[in-house]
Amino acid sequence: MNDTWQKFKSFFLREKIILGTYILAGFVIAIQHYLNGGYNNYKIFRASTAHLLGRQNLHSEYPNEYFDLFLYHPTFAVLFAPFSWLPMWLGMCIWNVFSALIVFFAIKSSPISYKQKTFVWWFIFVELMTALHNLQTNPLIAALIVWTFVNLENNKTVCTGFVSSLGFFIKGYGGISAILLPFYRKDFFKNVFAYLIFFGILAILPGFVVGFSQLPRLYQEWLTLLEEDHKVNYGVSIIGLIYTLITTSIPVIYIQLFGLICLGIFIAFCFFMVKSQSLTLRISVMSYIMMWVILFNHAAESNTHVISVMGVAFWYLICPKNKFTKGLIIFVFVLTILSPTDLFPKFIRNNYVIPYNLKAFPVFLVWLHVQYLVFTQKYQPLHEPNH
Repeated sequence: MNDTWQKFKSFFLREKIILGTYILAGFVIAIQHYLNGGYNNYKIFRASTAHLLGRQNLHSEYPNEYFDLFLYHPTFAVLFAPFSWLPMWLGMCIWNVFSALIVFFAIKSSPISYKQKTFVWWFIFVELMTALHNLQTNPLIAALIVWTFVNLENNKTVCTGFVSSLGFFIKGYGGISAILLPFYRKDFFKNVFAYLIFFGILAILPGFVVGFSQLPRLYQEWLTLLEEDHKVNYGVSIIGLIYTLITTSIPVIYIQLFGLICLGIFIAFCFFMVKSQSLTLRISVMSYIMMWVILFNHAAESNTHVISVMGVAFWYLICPKNKFTKGLIIFVFVLTILSPTDLFPKFIRNNYVIPYNLKAFPVFLVWLHVQYLVFTQKYQPLHEPNH
């Protein structure tokens, strides 16, 4: 029996098997949604390119084409063009497989041991499938944050500049990865210069398509959308937890301001007060911002948490392994990861988890624990990767 279990375990820890599982998941989920017609988000992305070329307002309602709004940066409408020109079914398959692959290879490239990579791959897999079912950009943004960290670790200035700025031009909060730049002091100015160059190029990219005279209009429409969106949403986040469990009398902006203060204190402490600027510390910072950007995001959705869950996975690599942290990672897996799936009791999901935004609660606890680990410097040293 033990030999059978070891063979089973060894089989599913092989890199090719995990890679194949990621690819298969992306492909099957895309086909499933194409056949049942459940791909509204992809319709929004696909139509954005046509609306941009037609000099239409990207962020208006187009009820004859899709429901909801295009909530992304105007540059994303340019970047999505290659998918827009493909047949619907093919574009959906390539988009979903691409989303799965970029997550897989971001983790593969991380400076952690192979055992740690297999943990991250499998721990986030169900949450990744939840995100893939929505055909959104959240897996891409999660991967870009990790890729920024990886490129910084490998002293790849040009790649760092590109991936760290790209996230912002998909969805604004994707720009959170730029917070990692100051922790690489030796190449800080080179990295910032590369970041600014790519930021500038991506900012004006729509102008090459529709003419630079149209840029002010595109940005005004985008900013108007963000302002209106901020008034009506509170998300599967700390804001959602407060509004559903405690009170609705606190303005969203005050909660987010508190979040910014927490972020500032945490980053300042890591940068100025921690003497050993180690790989472990930098992973702690990456983990923190991946959770923070969702927990204080007024527009966070269930599928957005693929970003925060990846942050949780990296937290578990550097935290002491005791009953508390093991219990906490199980809590995240059950309530955050499994709650949207058919494996979770439907009655509890529909009556408690969704109405009270409880999916964010375990991530919130981990976010607090990251701060405890860093402020007390009790995180588990992460040794050099062994392959």
